[in-house]
Amino acid sequence: MKVLIYCNGQPLEEALFSKCFTWADLLIAADGGAYNVLNHGVNPSVIIGDLDSFSDEAPAGVNVLHKPDQESNDLQKALRYATEISAREVVVAGVVGDRLDHGLNNLSVLLEYSQHFKSLSFIDNFGRSFVAERTQQIETAPGKVVSLYPLAGPVEGIVTQDLRYPLVNESLEVGVRNGCLNEALATTVTITHRSGALLLMVQH
Repeated sequence: MKVLIYCNGQPLEEALFSKCFTWADLLIAADGGAYNVLNHGVNPSVIIGDLDSFSDEAPAGVNVLHKPDQESNDLQKALRYATEISAREVVVAGVVGDRLDHGLNNLSVLLEYSQHFKSLSFIDNFGRSFVAERTQQIETAPGKVVSLYPLAGPVEGIVTQDLRYPLVNESLEVGVRNGCLNEALATTVTITHRSGALLLMVQH
């Protein structure tokens, strides 16, 4: 099952939302993300969260799951629900907002749940972000931005192919060195790393 989760941050442009909506088998709104969904002119299948942001009556047929637990945020609740229904591929929209603390927390959640699904990625109007496999091939286009960021601790033994600024058995670490704003030279980019959690951000 393919699941699109929509959070309460910056909405997707209409064409990008339409593409994601068509791809998904199920659309889950994480609390106030329901307003983002409704503004696109469609209804989510499920609204889940502590419901401190979505206070309106849900449209008919929408399953509302009130989860008041304050030990997890609304994105975690939506992802936990996705695991319960055996989702295999998950795309999360609306994770970029006007609060840095929310954004950093969402990156932590991305890492937390990245092993629960065949694929899990964040999407915004610029690109998509995901935790890299040890060997990761990326379908892209020459000139597109490919950023590498060490998500947790040092990431070691990084080797890249077909990036403008190659890494050859090198390391990245927060506060020391990151690999943001690299650039694809081909339609397929290959990145491998030996250890650590490597976040990739790829321009559409």
